Amino acid sequence: MKAVRIHEFGDSNVLTLEETPKPQLHDGEVLIKVRAASVNPVDYKIRSGRFKKADIKLPATLGRDVAGVVEAVGGEVVGIKPGDDGYAFLSYQNGGYAEYAVAKQKEVAAQAGGGGLRPRRRRPARGHHRLAGPCSTTAGSRWASGC
Repeated sequence: MKAVRIHEFGDSNVLTLEETPKPQLHDGEVLIKVRAASVNPVDYKIRSGRFKKADIKLPATLGRDVAGVVEAVGGEVVGIKPGDDGYAFLSYQNGGYAEYAVAKQKEVAAQAGGGGLRPRRRRPARGHHRLAGPCSTTAGSRWASGC
């Protein structure tokens, strides 16, 4: 799989795209096929060396927030199954700037059935009021229906 990793601390030039083995699952873990990963200030600080934690070992894959589809689950995982959509807040040992990420079950929020994070065709909304969102802060307005 492809992953963006660092082998040393520094500026953005230390980020490298490389081939790495697909993560192996253990009991209580979930393998996520990453569809989106966020870039947070802590990622910049880790990469630059300003935020060093004892449990960060180089080379490292950064990225703590991911969203994607559950690919597989390890033993002892309950309530999450392959095909579920999910998002996770990963520990420092596991990074999300990759095609796949491993998370502990307690780090994952999943939605059964899948489909919510996958690109899909949508019909345009009818009427401008639907663009404002499902609920209005004004009681009794026409937007309050369905709230």
